[in-house]
Amino acid sequence: MNVLSSLFTIPTLSPLDALVLFLTAMLAGMFNAIAGGGSFLVFPMLLVLGIPAIAANATSTIGLLFGVLTSAYAYRKHLIDESTSGFTRQDFWGLTIASFIGGIIGSLLLLQLPAKIFTGLVPYLMLMAAALFTLNPTITRWLQSRGNHLRLPFVAAVGLQLIIAIYGGYFGGGASILMLAVMNFMGLHNLNAMNGMKSWLGAVFNSIAIFLFIQAGKIIWLPGLIIAAGSIFGALISATIAQKIPQKVLRFCIVAIAWAMTVYLFWRSWQ
Repeated sequence: MNVLSSLFTIPTLSPLDALVLFLTAMLAGMFNAIAGGGSFLVFPMLLVLGIPAIAANATSTIGLLFGVLTSAYAYRKHLIDESTSGFTRQDFWGLTIASFIGGIIGSLLLLQLPAKIFTGLVPYLMLMAAALFTLNPTITRWLQSRGNHLRLPFVAAVGLQLIIAIYGGYFGGGASILMLAVMNFMGLHNLNAMNGMKSWLGAVFNSIAIFLFIQAGKIIWLPGLIIAAGSIFGALISATIAQKIPQKVLRFCIVAIAWAMTVYLFWRSWQ
C-alpha cells in the first residue's frame, strides 16, 4: 500500500464502532494528561475492530501524538530555565538526537521485519508495558532512594535513551516510565521538567516514526482522525473532570484495563 492509497483507505467502521473508538480515545487523552497509559486503551481497541497489528500500532501512534505534543508544550517553561530544570543544553540535545535516531531504527524494524513477528510479540509487549505501569510507583520510590547515590554519565544516559527510543519507535508502551527512570539516574528530581522532557522526547521519536509510517502507507486515516479528535477532547476536559478524580482511582482503572487487554491478547493469540 503506497502513501496515496493509504490516504483513502477507509476500514469498515459502523457508527457504533466510530463512537466507541472516539470514547476510547477520549479516555486515553484524559489518562495521558493525568497519569499516562492511554495507549493501553487505543491500540487493543483497534485490534478488536479488525485492524492488523502494524497498522493499528501506526494509527494509534499518530492519533495520540497530539496529546503528547500538547503536554510537551504545556511543560515548555520548565525546560527553558537550566537553573531549575536540571537539564543542560548538552543533556537536551544529546537526548533529543538519541530519540531521533532511535525512532528511525525502531520504526524501520517494525516496517522491515515480517508482520508475523510483531503480531506474535504484541501480547508480550503489552505484558511488559502493563507490568511497567503497574510497578511504576514502586520503581519510582526505589529510584528516588537511589538517585542521590548514583548518577549516570552523559554518554550512558544518551545510550539508554537510544535503546528506549528504538523500543518507542517499534511499540512504545511503557517508554515514558523508562525515560523517567533514566532521568532520575541522571540526578534529576524536578518532576515538572522531567515530565516535559519525557513528553518532548516521546514526541521526537513518535514523530519520526509517524513520518516513516506515512511513507509506507501503514496508517489507516479514518480511525486515526477519530482517535486524534477523541484524545484532544479528552485532554481538554481532563483539566475540569479528570483532575477531580483521585490519581489512585485513575491508576487502578488503567492497570485493570491494561491487564484485561493483555489477557485478551494472549487468549486471542492462542486461538
